Amino acid sequence: MLASIHEIDGRIEIDNYKSELNIFITPFSVTHFGFGYMIQALGINYLYGLILHTIYEYANHSEYIINKWSDQFKGFKNDSIFNSVGDTLFFMIGMFVAKNYNNLYLFIFIFLIIFMFYSPYFQNYLTKRRLEYLKIKDNTIKIKNRIFNLHEYTYNILFIVWIILPLLIFIKLKISNKSFKF
Repeated sequence: MLASIHEIDGRIEIDNYKSELNIFITPFSVTHFGFGYMIQALGINYLYGLILHTIYEYANHSEYIINKWSDQFKGFKNDSIFNSVGDTLFFMIGMFVAKNYNNLYLFIFIFLIIFMFYSPYFQNYLTKRRLEYLKIKDNTIKIKNRIFNLHEYTYNILFIVWIILPLLIFIKLKISNKSFKF
């Protein structure tokens, strides 16, 4: 499948239900775009950005991360390789946009979109939609809609990083006496 509005990519195992989907574009593709944008705005070039993102995607397939995700998202085991390629492509597109079309308004818009994406409200929405989709696929799944916990490790880290990145970019621009293109 090329795209899905549900975060159902990869391997999911809940009760007797098992799913293994390969989806190139998922809701989280927007975050990869945003992080690519911010990395480029920090001045990291395409090669190093690609290396950093590839390491990140590779780590997502490690046993440690798979266990972490299983703790946070009942039944979710890991992303597909196809999705990792899609995430990397969106990351690189984000870098390209930052290098060629960056301006203050775009910077603020991307920051706000990802800020809202990582909000507990939207994460609850994504989780609820994922569980509703899975229950439609297999009505024998007996799990309650899980409410996203703001104190969950992964999202705390991503949320904090998402706040710090723009601050670092503004500091870098101030120190170098540069500004956003308009």
